[in-house]
Amino acid sequence: MKKYDYTNSDVRTWLEIDKKRLNHNYNEFRGIIGKNCRLMAVVKSNAYGHGLIDYSKALDKFGVDWFGVDSFVEVIKLRKAGIQKPILVLGYTLPNNFLEAAKLNISLTVSSLEQVQKLKKIPHQVRDDTNIKTHLKIDTGMHRQGFQLDELPEVLKVIKNTKNIEIEGVYSHFADVESPKCTNAKNQLEKFEKANQIIRSIRDTHLHLRGGGDGLIRHMAATAGTIALSKSHFDMVRVGIGLMGLWPSESIEKTYSNKIKLQPIMSWKTIIAEIKSVKKYEKIGYGFTETLKRDSKIAILPIGYWHGYRRALSSKGFVLIHGTRCKVLGRVAMDMTVVDVTELKSVCVGDTVTLIGRDLNEEITVEEMAGLAGSYKYEIITTINPLIQKIYR
Repeated sequence: MKKYDYTNSDVRTWLEIDKKRLNHNYNEFRGIIGKNCRLMAVVKSNAYGHGLIDYSKALDKFGVDWFGVDSFVEVIKLRKAGIQKPILVLGYTLPNNFLEAAKLNISLTVSSLEQVQKLKKIPHQVRDDTNIKTHLKIDTGMHRQGFQLDELPEVLKVIKNTKNIEIEGVYSHFADVESPKCTNAKNQLEKFEKANQIIRSIRDTHLHLRGGGDGLIRHMAATAGTIALSKSHFDMVRVGIGLMGLWPSESIEKTYSNKIKLQPIMSWKTIIAEIKSVKKYEKIGYGFTETLKRDSKIAILPIGYWHGYRRALSSKGFVLIHGTRCKVLGRVAMDMTVVDVTELKSVCVGDTVTLIGRDLNEEITVEEMAGLAGSYKYEIITTINPLIQKIYR
């Protein structure tokens, strides 16, 4: 990938997103789901820190079938950006957005009887030829969103007697696909199958249904389920972090890395802002938490926890400069971090620094950073400051 020319920019830190790698990951998932299964790209939470608009536009060109977002705010951004593919709001939608959802041809997750009752108040404001599209969320054991199985008859009764509410899909979410032989996931899968049977047994000509071969778009698998449990593919899969080239867990990677090859698409870079020499036994940063054990050359980086570089990486983290690992010294501050560059023969202000990604033969992965920070890979990438510029190549 071509090196970013920061000298012609006004940014001091940036993310580089590799579209070729994104396309590779997209094709890998296409290859394992089959031609009759739809692929939803989950782009919620600013595409897990990768940038909602540019990331979605890239996948739209590749041919993704659906987009999954968390909120109606993200829906508006995608539609304004020209994304016309079907979009499902996975999170809670405020009732005052129901009507706009129908106008924009947006599908909404419905997961409680309270939501259904609020939807009943909307249809009289909708044109006769416009339906509010819904996907019923089933609680198969995770106990977050979702209807219990014994609630479905009442829910369907209310919906079938309400004009303009359309059940387009039904779905659930796995809590655990990592356990041996996917035992927990298979138990959830059985409950999901029962939910589909209940819906099929209750529906009639007054119940608006569309989508799959039996009238519904059924979907349950996220990235882990898509990789590990082909029985959960149904009519559509929802892939988020996998398209970004990250594995949902170490156990999934260990078991299935021979089945699918994922390539991380994000690199996080900054520059050296200042260099100085400091004597042995001098102390570094807030609280003087680190004492130098030798005469040292240190570099100051213009990034800190405001940018999303974790304070927990204080005296623990590493960055890459000229392909060499350089340790974080002292506390990570709000906007500055100090690193040890004593071992580098040649280093200058303005040199590129890699926080996440590869530099020559060395690499710092999201997983490594998360481990050092006592965090989790999802949390690391989604909490990178969204104002940081993203360079798509």
